[in-house]
Amino acid sequence: MVTHGNLLANGEEIRRRIEGSPATVGVGWVPHYHDMGLVGQFLQPLYLGCRYVFTSPITFIKRPVLWLELITRYRGTITVAPNFGYELVLRRVTDRQLEGLDLSSLTVVKNGAEPVRAATLEAMAERFAPVGFRPSMWMPCYGMAETTLLITGAPLGGGPVVRDFDAGALARNEAVPADGTSAHGVRRLVSSGRPVTLDVRVVDPETGAERPERRVGEIWVRGGSVARGYWESPEQTEATFRARTAGGEGPFLRTGDLGFTADGELYVTGRIKDLIIVNGRNIHAHDIEEVARAAHPAALLGAAFAIDAAIDPDLGPGPPEGGGADASREQVVIVQEISTRAAAGTPLEEVAAAVRTRVTRTFELPAVSVVLAARGSVRRTTSGKMQRRQTREAFLTGRITELAADLEPGVAGLREARAQVDADQS
Repeated sequence: MVTHGNLLANGEEIRRRIEGSPATVGVGWVPHYHDMGLVGQFLQPLYLGCRYVFTSPITFIKRPVLWLELITRYRGTITVAPNFGYELVLRRVTDRQLEGLDLSSLTVVKNGAEPVRAATLEAMAERFAPVGFRPSMWMPCYGMAETTLLITGAPLGGGPVVRDFDAGALARNEAVPADGTSAHGVRRLVSSGRPVTLDVRVVDPETGAERPERRVGEIWVRGGSVARGYWESPEQTEATFRARTAGGEGPFLRTGDLGFTADGELYVTGRIKDLIIVNGRNIHAHDIEEVARAAHPAALLGAAFAIDAAIDPDLGPGPPEGGGADASREQVVIVQEISTRAAAGTPLEEVAAAVRTRVTRTFELPAVSVVLAARGSVRRTTSGKMQRRQTREAFLTGRITELAADLEPGVAGLREARAQVDADQS
């Protein structure tokens, strides 16, 4: 339940962060049924009294260069999009289409609504530098519908802050700068910036105790932008919007996101529900997906999730009495989209093996299963956010068309058992 007061408060948060005014000119394509599109792209111009030029997301996806052409034509000063929008531009805009583009009027290029990839920021800055794109335009940001929209954002003109952290330490909930000697590799994180007026804390999700800088915890937020709750869901509202710290401060919104602060900057590491725990180590699904993507030039978007190969809760009964080594065997599965064109000449089984080997070695995992699939196989929302749970369900129920697979026996057996259960219930 978002009030008029919430909208006005967040409108002011955004105005102050972007230094918006009636002279601002926005250009965008994010749909109005997405919070970034509705609040940041449709309502913010009303708050500022400025001009905004829109195209439909379908038109953008069909012809990504139109976005850049509109910025050029209308001298846009601000644009916003999830990370995948910028990646689509990088993939689809040709060198010939760069002719006649001029992006030098931009002062703010927001990137949010999903994990911001450092590689995307760097590639955009390099590819479009000849047509006026500058790294200082980037404004990585973090927000959600429960806070109306914006929570934190990079200061105007400062550009992105990208830092390398020890992946092994992050698995222990510690943010330690990488020094090149980490046995578990390095994780590059893009700062989500700083809050404007909102009170943002990092809290132990179990105890409510505040975490010091460089310690990972759940991100909690309070302030004028935080919504009143979920419509006709009092229990969920109480659990999510009425949290209090161990010291009694509150109420806070529990975002469900994990992160930490370093030098006043907020770094988001992932969602609590997407955390994969293997052998007592916390591994973020996004980290696995990034490593898998880098394993082969043909690898595109991937979704990582965990399955208990001994007994999955979706199948009904619990682990065998007495436990034992096979009572709980959490295994990682990766549904990896690939470009068959980029993989031409390489057996797909080799691509799957390359992904599996890279992930297994990087995270020291005992078991990894890989499924190669065509573009569009990983489930996403209408706004482009990855849906790992829906992808997991599609994998278990055989609703993903596999181009190749390298499955652990336990995972393959689990799928067969799931298919039998579904057949018996039909």
